[in-house]
Amino acid sequence: MDDKKTEFFAYLASDEFQEHKGNVPDLPVETLLEVLSILPIGVALYTPDQRMWAWNKIAAEVSNLPAEVTFPGIPLVDILKAHAARGDYGEGDMDQLVAERLAAVYDNSIPNRELKLPNSHVGEYGSQVLSDGTMVAFVQDITERRRQEDEILARQRELENLNKQKDELFAIIAHDLRSPLTAVVGFSEMIENMSEEDIDQEKAKAWAQNVGVGARGLAELVDNLLSWARLQMDDHQFAPGNFDLSIALKQARDPLRSVARKKNISHIDQSTHVNVSADLNMIRTVLRNLINNGIKFVDPGGTVTTGCRDLGNGKVEIFVSDTGVGMSEKIVAKLLDGARNQTTPGTENETGTGLGLRICHSFLATHNSSLKISSDVGKGSTFSFLLDKA
Repeated sequence: MDDKKTEFFAYLASDEFQEHKGNVPDLPVETLLEVLSILPIGVALYTPDQRMWAWNKIAAEVSNLPAEVTFPGIPLVDILKAHAARGDYGEGDMDQLVAERLAAVYDNSIPNRELKLPNSHVGEYGSQVLSDGTMVAFVQDITERRRQEDEILARQRELENLNKQKDELFAIIAHDLRSPLTAVVGFSEMIENMSEEDIDQEKAKAWAQNVGVGARGLAELVDNLLSWARLQMDDHQFAPGNFDLSIALKQARDPLRSVARKKNISHIDQSTHVNVSADLNMIRTVLRNLINNGIKFVDPGGTVTTGCRDLGNGKVEIFVSDTGVGMSEKIVAKLLDGARNQTTPGTENETGTGLGLRICHSFLATHNSSLKISSDVGKGSTFSFLLDKA
């Protein structure tokens, strides 16, 4: 109820009203009942001996109690018992719940309260005791108002989340995009400015390789940024289908062969031909990020293993293992927190945004799956997840 209603009932109980009440003729009962009927909220009147005198149609509809407990003259306590028996006051001893509610109704200092109504509706009710002991109770269904308030709060949270994502995007662009771009531009200028006398095939080759590393870093960053941006806009259409995991692993692995070759990293394929039901594009993106992550944190000459196995329970496990630097439990915990970006340079200072694993978490969650990580410092790591077998 709003403050104006509270002020009105306070005025009825005030000395000022009592002083002037004698100058006002008593209204006929029929007039009072008609006034009750046209009020826009539910109102009930109770006599000083705590019996219902009358209530209007809205009060009856909102309360939705049976006729046997809503007739004029019925004790208020019986109405409260009907509410308690229906569970409107929550769980607990019914006599205690009724006693607490009865005391609250006759306490003018207690603010308006919420009431659980049938059909998942929410009501708001309050009361005011007048100077002669008459109690005026009022109630209204606030379900729609509460829904609108919840929508506003949800929209506010959505806007706050969008602002946070915007700040993250700008931070990524400002920090992580600059490093590979600087490398590409810098080494390109060095090659461009070489004179014929300074041409050194080995040096030029090394510089060109550095340009390639920077360019691949940019390509990886752009791919992940696009996937991340689509996630924020709900632009990724979940399109599950049946496909052979061994083929998906190969499709994710092949574009990274040249990167692995430059670090002399060998690959072991432990995949089997097993079909899964999933979104192929999403799973390829997950695999690409996990394989690229393995290559990044393996020392030159190391190994990355990819594979899948049928667990025999309707699930297929997919894994990417490496013989890299490994991670502590603390770092693993941070990586498993899909809400955070965890970035660490690779064994040859490869850069990253941390977006890759964040995208993995989101795409796997769409499949009701999750990423598992096991790791030993100095020995390597294994990333795995489950999918439904087709």
